[in-house]
Amino acid sequence: MGILEEWEKSIVAKNTKRLYERSLRYFSEYMKADPETLLKLRKKQYGKKKFFEAKTIEFYKWLQDVKGLSPNSARSTIIGIQSFFSYFDVPLKLKRKLPKLHMKLDEEKVTIEHLRQIYKYNDVTVKTWISLSRDCPARIGDLLEIQRDQIKPEFLMNSEKESIVGKVFLSSETIDLFHKLWNIIPESEYAFSTPSGKKYDQTSINKMLRRSSEKAGLEDLKIHQHSFRKLWITTAINLGLQTEVIKILTFKSVEQSFLTYFLDREELREQWNRVVNVLSLEPKANGRVDNLQIALDLVFKVLRGLCEKELAREGKVVLRKRRRSLTDKELLEIYLEALEGE
Repeated sequence: MGILEEWEKSIVAKNTKRLYERSLRYFSEYMKADPETLLKLRKKQYGKKKFFEAKTIEFYKWLQDVKGLSPNSARSTIIGIQSFFSYFDVPLKLKRKLPKLHMKLDEEKVTIEHLRQIYKYNDVTVKTWISLSRDCPARIGDLLEIQRDQIKPEFLMNSEKESIVGKVFLSSETIDLFHKLWNIIPESEYAFSTPSGKKYDQTSINKMLRRSSEKAGLEDLKIHQHSFRKLWITTAINLGLQTEVIKILTFKSVEQSFLTYFLDREELREQWNRVVNVLSLEPKANGRVDNLQIALDLVFKVLRGLCEKELAREGKVVLRKRRRSLTDKELLEIYLEALEGE
């Protein structure tokens, strides 16, 4: 067994393994040497020189300048390098030499209004994923592992990252969407699979979210899978849910006795239901979809069609370039501007 294979086998989580493999690949590219050569050199210099510590600091800057990584992503990449050398008992000593991971304060928060707009303007594939992510605030890798035979009102799931057992609840809307999706894609063991019947990967899901945002007229919204998890937890906290309950429903570690006590209790679903009701993907009134909203949607749908035909007849360039990404309001504004210009 080679050193790479030995090290990789020590990493349990698939996503972490993928990240660390990329980290070492980048470091080898930067150092212009393969991992075996780097390890030999590190062992030879360990405790005598700070060569690798200095190179790692330079590597952190190189990741941003050459690879275009954000400071947070570059810092996460360094963790993979530290894992490699630590496994072979020659750890890098980088205390206080690299900035800590920080929150992205400049990003617009994803709200339930954003999700409703994306849900409204996209197809059953996107709707199914958004509804699943709203119901189950798990990590993306865990969601992609859900099997078709698990799609039912509730089931237990073991999270990959921390091997935490948690309870998954699914709404009737999500289950109905899955059955609609399965009618148009090949049979697969995975609940959410591609049009060819294969399992999605994380990159594809995040690309799908970006495309669906653009289609809904939210081109500047920086949405990624973790956005659902953050929104769910924030909503649960604002509703005053018990901390341990939030942890169980989001697959975070809790005391075993507390977990055993709550997993089979009806109150857990009741607490989950409080959050999901607030995060309804369609406007509701008195527990039902608002009839006024339905009527307005139909009116806007008719108006949108009329405006699109008229603007297309006039040969408006903006329509040919980005018609599908325009919201109803933006399209009507363009139409009114065209009328004023006549």
